[in-house]
Amino acid sequence: MYSLAVLVTFLIFSCALSGPIALLLSSKKLQKVTEQIALKIIRRVIMAIINFLGIIVSTFFMTAPTPLVLKAIALASFLLNIFAIDREYGSKISAYLRTLLRRDSNGPAGQS
Repeated sequence: MYSLAVLVTFLIFSCALSGPIALLLSSKKLQKVTEQIALKIIRRVIMAIINFLGIIVSTFFMTAPTPLVLKAIALASFLLNIFAIDREYGSKISAYLRTLLRRDSNGPAGQS
């Protein structure tokens, strides 16, 4: 039973911490520090492993019959991992959401 508790604790912590760690790895400061190609590859490999594990574990917790608090943590972790991937590789998702959510106060009729 002790080993099962350790496994569940590891899964919950990996789910909860993968998003913030991925955001840290995709920050502008760390991108400037790792401008050399070897360091950039190492950072991206570490980030890919953390994102993969975080997305897999958070998807498991969101679909499994778990308490609501754990589902909320898993959803936050999933979204943070997706945002970190987007921030690292070009911000296409966030740019699409910005254009989708941007409202033109004049509307199409006011553009003359």
